[in-house]
Amino acid sequence: MPVMTSFIPSAVTPSWGSPAVLMDVRAGCLSVMFERPHYIPRNRRANLSKYKYSGEDHSIISRYVLTPYWNRLVTFVPMSVAPNLITLTGLVFVMVNFGSLLAFQPDLACSHKPSFVSKAGSLLETSEGSLLGKLTSLIGLSTFQAKCPSGWLYFSFALGLWIYQSLDAIDGKQARRTGTSGPLGELFDHGCDALNTTVSSRSYMIAWRYPCLGVFESRSLLVDRSARPIIVASQVASLANFYLTTWEEYHTGVSMDKLINITLFLSSFSGPVEGILLVIGVFLVTALYGEWQLNCLPPNHSTLAGPPFWDQGVFTLLGLSSIPLVKRWGLDFPLNKCSLLFAVFSLGSNIMGSYINVAKSHRGQKGSSAKTLLGLLPFVLQTTINLLWLHSQPSLMNRHLLPFMLYYGLSFAYLVGLLIVSHILKAPEVFPHWNVLLCWSFIGFADSHINILTLGLIKQPFFQKSEAGVVQFVWLSILVASVVYAYFVTDVVLDVCDYCDINCLTIKKSGDQKLGKTSQDSPMKADETNTPNRESVSNLRKKKKLF
Repeated sequence: MPVMTSFIPSAVTPSWGSPAVLMDVRAGCLSVMFERPHYIPRNRRANLSKYKYSGEDHSIISRYVLTPYWNRLVTFVPMSVAPNLITLTGLVFVMVNFGSLLAFQPDLACSHKPSFVSKAGSLLETSEGSLLGKLTSLIGLSTFQAKCPSGWLYFSFALGLWIYQSLDAIDGKQARRTGTSGPLGELFDHGCDALNTTVSSRSYMIAWRYPCLGVFESRSLLVDRSARPIIVASQVASLANFYLTTWEEYHTGVSMDKLINITLFLSSFSGPVEGILLVIGVFLVTALYGEWQLNCLPPNHSTLAGPPFWDQGVFTLLGLSSIPLVKRWGLDFPLNKCSLLFAVFSLGSNIMGSYINVAKSHRGQKGSSAKTLLGLLPFVLQTTINLLWLHSQPSLMNRHLLPFMLYYGLSFAYLVGLLIVSHILKAPEVFPHWNVLLCWSFIGFADSHINILTLGLIKQPFFQKSEAGVVQFVWLSILVASVVYAYFVTDVVLDVCDYCDINCLTIKKSGDQKLGKTSQDSPMKADETNTPNRESVSNLRKKKKLF
């Protein structure tokens, strides 16, 4: 009877020279050599078990109006539906909105904007009868450019954003109902919020009529002298507010030996509640009274009874334009320009509020509150580099702004994702002081400024020599950012699911739990120090259904 040397009973300890041990050694070496890089350090994975979420909600609308609606809405969701699936479904509606924008307004320009009419006069605009207004009429700047979106598109924007807010609000309630709260939900929720902030600001600016500011045709070239900087400023302000909130949450989390408490502050006026409701209101008003009814005709058209809704002066709309003080000081600002003033005020308030909350949480720690401001540098640096890159290429600002802002949004979502991972793990060593997309943005910036940076030694950019080269490089940047961000999301989700023995978009049945944990990534109590066997997790990697 032949001896089967390849079979080694589990009860027998093999010698170092046995084939089984040699195969294990080779497999181990190969796995180390070709193991994919991880965003979650192995020595920090245990912190996933210490996660605990808490929040402070000071919003009157949220507590007394929307919470009863959300509590009722979540009861219609089956207990078998995973919270992350709810969040992802909400994001799909936002992406549908963005797809509609690309289909109907890919160049962010709908038509010529008639001269602003203010009975009282405004410091921000020229009056209808001004010399500038007459000159623009004489040289033909009132040429009709393109068909504006119909009102139904703005209704769809409002509906999609309302659904997103509702689903984003009940995913946490569903997690508590099903006992599946945990770090993966935190990461998933913030990642979707970052993408929503990026894409929704485009639709928001369309509703305010900013894309139509100063758009005219000159020698078959679409030129925009005033609207595009406003669009960029709006994007920067939106992303800055979101980053500030995440930075505040990062520094107000209380880290203890057995517990990482994640605290989210919602002020009396916050972006996730009142901010989204304000945007929805703008969509609805634009659908009912907005540009699509009036602005899609030349200013001298007989049916154009007055300026579009958002171009009306505030005091003109309220019937108070005859007040002497308003006339004297030119305070009859148009509604859409008032939105900019509100955005500046909101950003300033958010900066002060976030810093105050961070300072309170670090009270008694010498110099720590000032040191936390260094955490804002990654966003400031990345935004500055992108804006300098954009400013150096007029074709990007005038004709290809949307793809560039899409790249900027993806790089921001990646930066925020890295910050959230560091926040969840309480791992300062993985704080995103720099990242690969920041380096890529620097390449684009340096290439466009190569003549200045090399003191004239290199005259022309390597990649962006012509408008076609600029466009190709921007689309390549979008591809690079998409691949990097997709890998980041996949790696983090796989690692969290692997460690916590959970699924991402489904809820495991109790009988499917391999490691004795509750279904999905429920947080451990402060007195629970059980850590899953990592070897068992590794052996089960291929057997588990992660999605």
